[in-house]
Amino acid sequence: MRLARRSDQPFDLILTDVVLPGLSGIEMVKTLQPLQSTTVLYMTGYSDLVIEGQGPAENDPLIVKPFSAQELLRTVRNVLDGAA
Repeated sequence: MRLARRSDQPFDLILTDVVLPGLSGIEMVKTLQPLQSTTVLYMTGYSDLVIEGQGPAENDPLIVKPFSAQELLRTVRNVLDGAA
């Protein structure tokens, strides 16, 4: 978050876990939105039941752990291309 606040260039993508210590990934993104109008990809290892009501919006890109490097690369490309 400090890096985003100091950056004069927007990020192309924010990749964040849904569950973070002290702050959720969703809360982090909401905090950064005025500073970083950027694309977001969420990741989680929790089932829908655990994060229900606390996870990203239904149309937000989400990749579920565990995932392979190839799956991550494919998902990132799709999200950046607007296909996710």
